[in-house]
Amino acid sequence: MKDNFGREINYLRVSLTDRCNYRCSYCMPPCGIEKKSHNDILSLEDIFTIISTFAKLGGNKVRFTGGEPLVRIGAASLIERVSSELPEIKKLCLTTNGILLPQYFDQLNRCNLSSINISIDSLDEKKYTSITGGGNLENALNGLQLAKQLAPEVKVNAVLMRGINDTEILSFAKFARDNDVKIRFIELMPFAANSTFSKYNILADEVIQNNNLTFVERINNTDYYAFDSDLKVGFIRPLSHKFCGDCNRLRLTSDGKIMPCLHNNIEVDIKPYLLNGNVEEAIINSVNIKPKAHAINLGNLQKRNMNTIGG
Repeated sequence: MKDNFGREINYLRVSLTDRCNYRCSYCMPPCGIEKKSHNDILSLEDIFTIISTFAKLGGNKVRFTGGEPLVRIGAASLIERVSSELPEIKKLCLTTNGILLPQYFDQLNRCNLSSINISIDSLDEKKYTSITGGGNLENALNGLQLAKQLAPEVKVNAVLMRGINDTEILSFAKFARDNDVKIRFIELMPFAANSTFSKYNILADEVIQNNNLTFVERINNTDYYAFDSDLKVGFIRPLSHKFCGDCNRLRLTSDGKIMPCLHNNIEVDIKPYLLNGNVEEAIINSVNIKPKAHAINLGNLQKRNMNTIGG
């Protein structure tokens, strides 16, 4: 599928739930989340129908996200079903905080996952606990080791926050080398309903300059920089160096909306299309209204919180 700007749309990010076992301030609203009724959330069967339709239209990559995807009962079974029944999906990926990987290891081990992203925003135990609202760093690191057994590619994602983890760049680089994983720092993004951005915003370019890093290579939307030959870190820079021209994705929220752009409030409610048996039309409509680029620089902010989108 191609959008109106010639971009090939072949990647679907699926949020299985807006719930999480963590309370990261940049993701969750300060007041907590409103508990949705069963009818507000897409069933796993409906999600499978949407993914299979996306595959028939040419999609070949799916990433499961949350909140924390594995807190949803049946999540691992859905992932296994996609793996076994949809050979068109060549890349099957998971983003998780890693805490529940021990519980679902055997089932996920049958899913032929292509990659797993583990969210670890600090290597300092106290900072990690503070950021996550009570999380345990050791549990996350144990999850990371299991992820390395489940997928050939494992990345650690850290949201860049001024005064929180911007002094840990070298520590993360050493950690990535010692654990044979890639580390990617993601610029903190503003959301209309969350004030975290004004408090912790720091652009990647400042961090790169402060650490005297040297550019190495660009892989997809990640720019990798090095302290030296074996100490590397990646930066995803949607604010300072936006990469909308290469965007190939749609997002499906757990409450049944297709979002053509992370930072645009355009949505397509897929539920009526599910009732009419015309999911294909909903996906095509979503591709056709995908904007050329986000307009964060103009103050056009996403009204949803991050936990309801899935990254």
